[in-house]
Amino acid sequence: MSTWKPLLDGDLAADALQAVRDIAAVIAVDETAPAADRTVFWAYAAPVLEAPYANTAYDVALDDLIATLQAGVPHTSLYDSGLAGLGWTLTHILDGDDSLIVLDEALVDIVKKERATGGYDLAQGLTGIGVYFLERLVTGGGDVAREGLELVVDALARCATVTDHGITWLTPATLGPSSYRETYPDGFYDCGLAHGTPGVIAFLGRAAALEDRPAAPRKLCDAALRWVAAQRQDRDPCGRFPAMIAKGERPERARAAWCYGDPGVAVALWGVASRLGTSAALAIETAHDCATRAPETCGVRDSALCHGTSGIAHLNNRFYQASGDSTFRDAARDWYARTLATRQPANDGIGGFAQWRGELGWQPASGLLDGAIGVGLSLLSAITETEPSWDRMLLCDVPLIAKGA
Repeated sequence: MSTWKPLLDGDLAADALQAVRDIAAVIAVDETAPAADRTVFWAYAAPVLEAPYANTAYDVALDDLIATLQAGVPHTSLYDSGLAGLGWTLTHILDGDDSLIVLDEALVDIVKKERATGGYDLAQGLTGIGVYFLERLVTGGGDVAREGLELVVDALARCATVTDHGITWLTPATLGPSSYRETYPDGFYDCGLAHGTPGVIAFLGRAAALEDRPAAPRKLCDAALRWVAAQRQDRDPCGRFPAMIAKGERPERARAAWCYGDPGVAVALWGVASRLGTSAALAIETAHDCATRAPETCGVRDSALCHGTSGIAHLNNRFYQASGDSTFRDAARDWYARTLATRQPANDGIGGFAQWRGELGWQPASGLLDGAIGVGLSLLSAITETEPSWDRMLLCDVPLIAKGA
């Protein structure tokens, strides 16, 4: 039985539910939103909304997702409608349907022939494909999914960089943002959950915790944990884990978010500690630092799950549900209140939520990571008794910390 508890109550819970309803009303008629994101949203929102249109929207989204797969997908990423992400969504909502073995075989072939796009990371690369195989194994996948997982771990081992502090993975200049190519011509070591080593250890920790306790992911995970711990900087009001490390360059500071910075690092460390029984001290300390820091130091502009208020709220909610620590409960409630405060029903956003796009200013966005769907899912997780298992795709599903860890 799930032990998940609603975090919000009273007016805040009512406001959150209304925000979800308003988001849903727009998403139901906006078929330009990514099909996989819509499918996940309706899978969790439809039972709460109890409206016929929500069930219809779920069916439409699922049909669109299948049509997207049938049309062919040019990249293998876990996010941005890549093959691993479309497959992850199907296996998550269909609970391990046997027909998905075709996807298992396709992705196994891609990894074997080194045709994966996007490098090694969670968002676009090998680690994201590994997360697909993990989901298949969680929901009943068989030998092919297991082979795929082992192939991903082996590929990660082969492309790792050995350092004095453990192992990490180099992001070549060609895979980083275009603005970094001149600054980091030799590449850099990424310290963010979405694109760097913390995402790899979060994946490896889950792989190493499978029933037969495979040795290869555990060995890699332990070595990469040492590297991540060594990157912690001197105490600073803006966080201690940098966005990236490059030879000859000062470590670049990160904002506080799921994708980069202390919150994402904390959830990665917490997941490993709780699954493998390693020390949880650094995870808990980092999470507490995030929960108690001044909001104005976090660099947050909008409500996005990836890098905004709803993402920080969701992570603190996860930490609270796993620990019962009121520090995380209070922080989560505060960040949810901030999320709802960004809502302007009269603006051009979706359900009142617009996202910051730099030079483009405030723009409507619908996606799970960068838009209203992610905000809606985060809000749902704060007002229902349904554990938000959708966040396994983000490696945020942290279980209880073992006593004495």
